[in-house]
Amino acid sequence: MLKLLLILITVVIGVHAASSEVETALLEKLFARDYEYVISETEQILSTDSLNTSAMTLQASALFYKGQTTKALKIFEKVYNLDPQSNEIGYRYATALQEIGNTTKAREIYHSLFLKDSTDISVVRPYARITYEAGEYLAASKLYKIICFQFPEDYSSQRMLAKCFANMGESELARSHFEMAHRLSPDNANIIYDFARHEYSLNHFDEALDLIVKVDGKTRCSMKFMLVEADILFKKKEYIQAIPLYNKLWLSGLKSEDVYKRMGYAYYTIAAYSRAQELFNAALEMGDSDAATYYYIGKCFEGMKEYDEAIRWYNESLGRLQPNYLMDLYHSVASLYSSKEDLPNAIQFYKKALELDPDSALLSYFLANAYDSYYEDKSVALGYYKKASTESITPTLDDYIKLRIKEISEALFLKQ
Repeated sequence: MLKLLLILITVVIGVHAASSEVETALLEKLFARDYEYVISETEQILSTDSLNTSAMTLQASALFYKGQTTKALKIFEKVYNLDPQSNEIGYRYATALQEIGNTTKAREIYHSLFLKDSTDISVVRPYARITYEAGEYLAASKLYKIICFQFPEDYSSQRMLAKCFANMGESELARSHFEMAHRLSPDNANIIYDFARHEYSLNHFDEALDLIVKVDGKTRCSMKFMLVEADILFKKKEYIQAIPLYNKLWLSGLKSEDVYKRMGYAYYTIAAYSRAQELFNAALEMGDSDAATYYYIGKCFEGMKEYDEAIRWYNESLGRLQPNYLMDLYHSVASLYSSKEDLPNAIQFYKKALELDPDSALLSYFLANAYDSYYEDKSVALGYYKKASTESITPTLDDYIKLRIKEISEALFLKQ
C-alpha cells in the first residue's frame, strides 16, 4: 500500500507541477497518513473550485487509504473523465483499480493510454504486467519488448520477457532472455529461481542445479528453492541427496500429493519400504488417485514380503489403469476438442476411445468426420466411414455416411 501511495503522490506532482504551497503541504500530510486532515482541507478547496483536479486527486488518495474505496474510485473516475488525455491521471486511476482487484477495467485504461503513447514506459510497464497476469503471454511479450528495447539493461523486464516466452513454449528465446537478466543481475534470487525452473522444465538438470547452488545459503534454504533443488535431484535419480531436502520441506509444513509421492519413491529406491508405503498412503489420503501410487504401495508390500497385501494393491492399480469409464472419458475429451475445432487433438482422443471399443460405429463415424473435415486426403476418412457403415446408428447419420462413402470413392477414383 505504501508503495502505491508513493506512486500516487508522484503522479499528483506530475499533474500539477505548479502546485500551490497549500497543495504541497497536503501532499506532506498525505505522506504522513493524516488522511482526515487531507480530506477536510481538500473539501474546502473544492467548495470554491470544484474542478481542481489536484485537490480531487489528493482527496481520492486519502479516502482510498482510509478504506473508503468506493467513494475514492468515484472521484478518481471523475478526474480521469475530466482529462482522459492525461497519461498521468489515467495511470493513477488504473493503479487504484488494480489495487482493489478490478484488473479488467484497469487494463482497459492502460490499453487506451498505450494507444495514445506507446513509448511511455510508465504506462507500458504496468500494462505489460497486468497483461502477463491475465495469461496473454504473446501480447505481454510485445509490451516487454518495447521496454527492453528502450532499456536493455532492465533485468526485471528481461526476466518477464523470458517468462512470457517460456509460457509460449519458445524455450530458446526464454533461455536467451533469462541469461541476459542473469548477466545483468547475477545475484537476483527471483531471476535465478525462474531460470532454474526453466532449465528444469527442459530436463537440463545439471544446468538448473548449477544455478541453484550459486544463491546464498539463506535463500537456498527457503522452501521454494529447496523444493526445486529436491525435484532436480529426484529427476537426476540422486535420491539419497533428495530425501533430506524433502524431509526439511515436510517438517516446514509443505504437504502435497506430489511431495509425498516423490518422497515415497525416493525411500522405495533405498529399500525403506515401510516409510515409503506410509508416504504413498499419505498421498492417497490427500486425494491422489494415480494408478502408479497404488502400484508402488504394492511394490512396498512385496518388498516387505507381505504378498497378499501386495496383490491387493496391484489389483487396485490395475483397476485404475483402465477404469470402466475411460472410453467415455476419452469420448468426452474428443468431443470438447471437436467443438473447439481442434481436430488433431479430437482425432487423438477418438482413437483412444476406439481402441477401448473397436466395434463402435458411432466412434468410427466421429473419427471419419474429423479426418474428413481436417485432411485433404480423404482416404483415411473413407476407411472409417466404411467401418461406421457396418452398423446402423440413426437413419440420418446412416444416409450421410453412405453419401460420403459414395462421394469420396468417386473423387478418389477420378484422381487415379
